[in-house]
Amino acid sequence: MTSACRWIAFEELVPYFDYIGFMTYDFHGPWSDHSGHNAPLYASGGDSCGSVHDSYVYAHSVRKIPNRKILLGVPFYGRSFDCGGLGLPFRESRSWSYAEVMALPPADWARTWDAEAGVPWLRRRDGGMIISFDDPSS
Repeated sequence: MTSACRWIAFEELVPYFDYIGFMTYDFHGPWSDHSGHNAPLYASGGDSCGSVHDSYVYAHSVRKIPNRKILLGVPFYGRSFDCGGLGLPFRESRSWSYAEVMALPPADWARTWDAEAGVPWLRRRDGGMIISFDDPSS
């Protein structure tokens, strides 16, 4: 969660809104100092950048927003990093549409499932790039 959320009086807003939305994606990107999952269900590998679960716990348990009013945003795109794995420094990161990710040739990309985070990611077989994305299994 960003520190800005702590200044919002969610408890006072709940009666006035049908739902309160939380952006549960873009946990890593050009703004981060290491590569990682775009929208991990759970944090993995000791990464402290957040997860969908962290956002939900913050909204429900910490800020006491009822489940029926919590809206979690999910991405329909992937995010690439020009490095060989998760948690590594990188120079460039960009977003990819889901169609672009699905069109990548399997001969050039290896799909990996991060069981701890609950999401897939791709690694280019030459080791020069990874792409974090979500699919129906995540």
